[in-house]
Amino acid sequence: MSEILLKAIGVRKYFPIKGGISGRTLGYVHAVDDVNLTIYKGETVGVVGESGCGKTTLGRVILDLIEPTTGALFYKPDEASVNQLEGLYTELTANGARELKKEEKKILGTTKDNIYKSRSKRKDFRSRVQIVFQDPVSSLDPRMLIKDVIAEPIRINGVPKEDGTNDGTGARVRLRGEVANKYVLDIVTEMGLNEDHLYRFPHEFSGGQRQRIAIARAIAVKPEFIVLDEPTSALDVSVQAQILSLLKNLQKKYNVTYMFITHNLAVIRAVSNRVIVMYLGKIVEEALTDELFEFPIHPYTQALISAIPIPDPTFKRQRLVLSGDVPSPANPPSGCRFHTRCRFAKEICSTEEPKLKEIRAGHIVACHFAEEILKTETSSSGIKKTRETAK
Repeated sequence: MSEILLKAIGVRKYFPIKGGISGRTLGYVHAVDDVNLTIYKGETVGVVGESGCGKTTLGRVILDLIEPTTGALFYKPDEASVNQLEGLYTELTANGARELKKEEKKILGTTKDNIYKSRSKRKDFRSRVQIVFQDPVSSLDPRMLIKDVIAEPIRINGVPKEDGTNDGTGARVRLRGEVANKYVLDIVTEMGLNEDHLYRFPHEFSGGQRQRIAIARAIAVKPEFIVLDEPTSALDVSVQAQILSLLKNLQKKYNVTYMFITHNLAVIRAVSNRVIVMYLGKIVEEALTDELFEFPIHPYTQALISAIPIPDPTFKRQRLVLSGDVPSPANPPSGCRFHTRCRFAKEICSTEEPKLKEIRAGHIVACHFAEEILKTETSSSGIKKTRETAK
């Protein structure tokens, strides 16, 4: 099995809703709710779901850009300690309660080697991870030249060894002066830009060029893990293909691991090794990319995949249209959060929250009727398949 790079256990992020003159807390937005996630070294994990499902918040919590409400994050974890914590967490949440008690939060918050609660580990961790934001216009300082935008992170965090390779030894060197300038020039050249571009401001570039600059800034410190928050959403199709090709080449060269957040399922299928589907702050399905697209099991995943356009006018796929609106994350439904829009919903769905369980090898689903759906599963092509032929 591949080496585990990151392990998140019981991650929750609730944003308080303030009101009144005193600014007291009236409630909470359940942006990310009880997420357990494993990311392996060198892979690309795709995260998909509707707007407001918690994709971006999850990415930022994993990078420690925002403090989680509760949970634990491990970087290159020790297997024994993680297994022990997983067992403990399973016991704490066995009753299916949405909220954790204070003592349960304390146990998760003080666990040994938890990145969230260790200052020294947090500092080292942040030098090894990066993020490429959705909008480079807002993420690039308009007052800085491009050479300074890219040079800033290497002056702060340095790069691994002289050759910049990512060997995981932890040795980092801060670059200064002409050495840093040459290093920055090599980076922008690799991104398809040239030396003249170093002396311009972000507003002087096109959308695709700005995204290349954002990627250059992220890859400059040779991180081990990058969160890509919809990096191609604002680009036209031809430029999207160029950026995706660039990201694949960088991953192969520097052995970097990606979390790719997007609405575009076609992009996810092209770049991801594994796909995670989120709905209202929770993971509802997870599988290898080909497995998920050929045999989606969760009704929400089936609806998402049925909406993918097919570039063939003679081919028609059965479209699954979801009824109703997405519930508010400030007041999520009881039981299964998808039951208000699900065509398979029954009484148990509104009272009991389904747990993630493995339905097929490496394919986990949070649905009370996952096995029944699998028996007469409809593939993404719209062809009925039995359980035997789906294997």
